[in-house]
Amino acid sequence: GIRDRLRSRGSEMCIRDRAATAALRRTDEELTELRQLAQRYSERAEAGVARTADAQFHFAIARAGHNPELVRMAIDIDTRINAGFRHDPFSHELFDHAVADHAAIVEAIAGQDAQAAGRLCEEHFRSTTMPPRS
Repeated sequence: GIRDRLRSRGSEMCIRDRAATAALRRTDEELTELRQLAQRYSERAEAGVARTADAQFHFAIARAGHNPELVRMAIDIDTRINAGFRHDPFSHELFDHAVADHAAIVEAIAGQDAQAAGRLCEEHFRSTTMPPRS
């Protein structure tokens, strides 16, 4: 199923690589954009607009890495996530967790800490896209 495809090591590696690459290659303008998008996301505590803001934030991370293949993979993964999860019930607890994750990811990218950015983004992907089944 879709959960199995998303749990694949390839998806997690892409997420990690995307953030790590952004930390090393981002411009000051891209960092400013990431900060603005993280802030915009934090103000969107309603399902549809929050999900759009989230996609914009993660796509900006991919673009900041200046690697067209990582951007293509980001679009592919987001398309699969949209197909399988965008109609799940919106969780305010998950939203609050994602707001904190986004802030930490941006700070790691700001500090050009590729290892931390990658780890944080991978953990964020796991916790928000594949929450434990109840």
